[in-house]
Amino acid sequence: MPDQPSEARDRDAAIDAAFRVHAPDIYRLLYAIVRDRDAAEELTQETFMRAYDRYEQFDQARPIAGWLHGIGTHLALDRLRWWRVRRLLGVRGLREADLGASVAPDHAAAVADRDAVTALLDELPPRSRAVIVLRHAYGYDDGAIAELLGTTPGAVRTLAWRAHERLRALVASQRSGVPADVHTRLEAPGRLRDGRN
Repeated sequence: MPDQPSEARDRDAAIDAAFRVHAPDIYRLLYAIVRDRDAAEELTQETFMRAYDRYEQFDQARPIAGWLHGIGTHLALDRLRWWRVRRLLGVRGLREADLGASVAPDHAAAVADRDAVTALLDELPPRSRAVIVLRHAYGYDDGAIAELLGTTPGAVRTLAWRAHERLRALVASQRSGVPADVHTRLEAPGRLRDGRN
């Protein structure tokens, strides 16, 4: 059997090394978006298979982690669209994949806070959730997120603003017992807020 060409060997070695280093991080990102362990595992494998197939498109002057985040995010959003996720997702905790944060098991307040954030994230549409996770858990700026999602920085800012508004309304709802959509309507520009304008 003839030897593999040098280019193929380089690709094999690069993707193998990337898998060993970045697979746990890619899994956490995908789990944070799709909220399902089995799907996140499957999508992690698919991310690296896609990276292998498209390795010639990788700009080696840039970090491979960002390229993998982009591939994985697109796959996760495609999967969510296919699942019609808004009707299928229930409230689930991040548990093992807590966006990379480590929480000691006996810190009840930290666990409660994490679960509360997880429940709030579940209320966001998939693209908004992806923007929030990429921005706050991974530190990407608007331009980088736009590149990963195939959109514009302005669209990313709009998604982030809407997501933050939704999250604020949800938190206010939890504190006051008033449904979140009422808070959103009351806080819209030009509307009275609690009758105290």
